[in-house]
Amino acid sequence: MSADFRRRPGIVAAAVLVWVPAVTLVVLSARWPGVPVRVPTHWTSPANADTFQSSADAFWPSLLPTLVCGVIAIAVVVFLGNDGSRRASAFGYAALAGVATASGLLWPAEVLTALNGRTTGIENIGTPILLLLLAIPWAGLAFGVSLLGSRDATPPNSAGNEPAL
Repeated sequence: MSADFRRRPGIVAAAVLVWVPAVTLVVLSARWPGVPVRVPTHWTSPANADTFQSSADAFWPSLLPTLVCGVIAIAVVVFLGNDGSRRASAFGYAALAGVATASGLLWPAEVLTALNGRTTGIENIGTPILLLLLAIPWAGLAFGVSLLGSRDATPPNSAGNEPAL
């Protein structure tokens, strides 16, 4: 690998973390037995389901944002690499990981709501929507991981009064 293409391990690992929700969602959809044919996709103000879609149709709006976030993360690693501040990069990867995770958990939350409705007879939003809160610690993990790695060995400026970044 040439010195010009070296990347901090933290940003590469953070980009991988952005892809985890998409991969998990695809594997989950392929291996989850007993997925209902229709799932709730909209709830009224008292949290009762009022709009339904087929499970397959509800899957795509959950998967596509995760894929877009993953492509953006890879593009940033390839084209920007170590450019920019470490903290700004960390916030960017955290945002991508958070959006990818929240959207990737939407379909499982809809399926769990439908399965819960089979047993209770009421398809309210309930506890399955709490899955979306997992996006917060996942984004925090991506933030922390993207800060890992050695600092750039940039020499100080000619005046010598600014530290290396």
